[in-house]
Amino acid sequence: MAHMHNGQRGIAVRLCGVLPALAAALSSLAFALIAAVVATPPLTAQAATYGSITIDAQWNRDSDDRTALAGDTYAIVRIASADLDAETGTVRAFRTLESFSQFDRDWAGLTSSELNAAAKQLDAYATKNRLYAISDTTNAAGRATFTDLEPGIYLIARTAAASANRRYDCDPFLVSVPETNGGATEFAVTAEPKFSDNGTVTPPNPTPEPEPEPEPEPNKPAKPGSTANTGAAVSVVALAAIALTVAALIIRDLRRERRDSSVLQ
Repeated sequence: MAHMHNGQRGIAVRLCGVLPALAAALSSLAFALIAAVVATPPLTAQAATYGSITIDAQWNRDSDDRTALAGDTYAIVRIASADLDAETGTVRAFRTLESFSQFDRDWAGLTSSELNAAAKQLDAYATKNRLYAISDTTNAAGRATFTDLEPGIYLIARTAAASANRRYDCDPFLVSVPETNGGATEFAVTAEPKFSDNGTVTPPNPTPEPEPEPEPEPNKPAKPGSTANTGAAVSVVALAAIALTVAALIIRDLRRERRDSSVLQ
């Protein structure tokens, strides 16, 4: 009996030693799980770290007869990265990328005219150095979409125009991903290029017009001097013919007289 009590006491002692260690291990595991959950951002925030730009190219956008400019090619390149707020996703600061470091600006503080001027400078540089990363062509609705874009500022330029759209000029422009509208952060950005009409109309399939056939020139009347000269020439020829005829008759008569004289002798 005493042996049994001693055995039970030994088991209890061992359990007392194991339970604190088990509790400590479970506690550590719980803290690790909590830390992992806190460190992992929500799925919605993670998905929002990439954005898109949809170009909506329309002529006379605000009128009833607006025209979708289909078949034009647009190219984009990121010129600055963006630091985002971890909670709201809004842009805290822009950082000009190394490839465009010579054009560094306080991008968030520029006016519209300053942004337009910067876009033209950046476009000339990007075109010369072939820095445009991707391109797309507008569909029948005048739309082209670029996806999986990292946050930042993007330079957009129309690099080719369909023949029917060449009369519409479009300057390069800058777009931010994400953008803030009414306090809301939007990662799916729609860009609406501005166009101007240069007045040059190019038909889709130009056909040269046939050249008109030259009209025949009417007979020009002869000049009075040339008519007189012609009449005088005719008169001279007629007189010469008469003179030759008379001379021939005289010669014939002389020959006849000589022949008759010879016969009489």
